[in-house]
Amino acid sequence: MSTEDKDAQSILSRLASRTDNPAGMLAEVETLLQRSPDSAVLWRLRGHLLQLSTGDSRTLASARESYERAIALDPSSANAHLSLAEFIDGVEDDPAAAEAHFRNALLRGAGTDAKLGLARVLAQLGRTTEALQELSSPQLAANEDAAELRDEIHAGLYQE
Repeated sequence: MSTEDKDAQSILSRLASRTDNPAGMLAEVETLLQRSPDSAVLWRLRGHLLQLSTGDSRTLASARESYERAIALDPSSANAHLSLAEFIDGVEDDPAAAEAHFRNALLRGAGTDAKLGLARVLAQLGRTTEALQELSSPQLAANEDAAELRDEIHAGLYQE
């Protein structure tokens, strides 16, 4: 686990001990951001909590802005790029835009989630040969989600 992940986990654990709802945790993160506005970890957490809190379009736009701010503060953060990629793919349903961020996350040392995300968006874009190449990496050999995606591609659910 990276130092960034440990910091995020520590912050979330402390917040969870005080409140169990995303809105309450979000308020705590907002307070922390007033004191540490240059914390990429806090901006990333803010993005996650915004997604969990209400889900309206303004809130979701703010979540994306939080991930982008985290990247601006720490361009080397694999987790910030991965968070933005997953947001763009899962919330905005824009696999073409998500591809670049999954690739950025991988270039910065992201692991299995980024590799699997990249393979998924490539399949969504109809680039199944590339997706299968990503899925053939040793990193994903025993991954159940990777196996499921490989099966879906072979079954013809994604077309070139």
